[in-house]
Amino acid sequence: METKEKLIKSLLEGILGYWVYLSKGKVSEAYSEYLFYEPIIRMVNHRNYEIKSEVTVIENPGRGDNPKIDFSFIEKKDSNYPDKIRTAIGIEIKFSDDKKKQLDLEKDILKLNEYEKKFKNPNIKIEKYIIIIGKFAKQEEKIKNYKLNSISKNPITFKCTNKTYEVQAYKIKK
Repeated sequence: METKEKLIKSLLEGILGYWVYLSKGKVSEAYSEYLFYEPIIRMVNHRNYEIKSEVTVIENPGRGDNPKIDFSFIEKKDSNYPDKIRTAIGIEIKFSDDKKKQLDLEKDILKLNEYEKKFKNPNIKIEKYIIIIGKFAKQEEKIKNYKLNSISKNPITFKCTNKTYEVQAYKIKK
């Protein structure tokens, strides 16, 4: 069975490949985190997870949209082992392009922490990640301030003729 970290690294590799593919079609004006939803769903769909996107984490009785996280992957139950501890993975996707000076991750971390609070089942272990697609180097100081754990020492990169593409995932500490 695939480890959770291997799943996240596999997602990073797929996201990076998809991003390079899109860039060759000159669709850079359309880049946003939502552009990567479909390939993420495809990459996780054949694995042993229930997939949900745009998952409400706080019911907002006031005006405006309810705060949501981008993805929830919950390990499917195994009927042979009903008491087996399963994992729920909450993911926020951030796209960092040339125009953004710094990403604000505070709300994303708050939403992922709220996601964790939704689970009352002791047989479900929660893991929370932020995936940053794009200008990693611009974000290093901000990321250090949040004390996030990167899942690899360096971002996954792909160098093309005129551009280097980077993706990285950070696990949110408990």
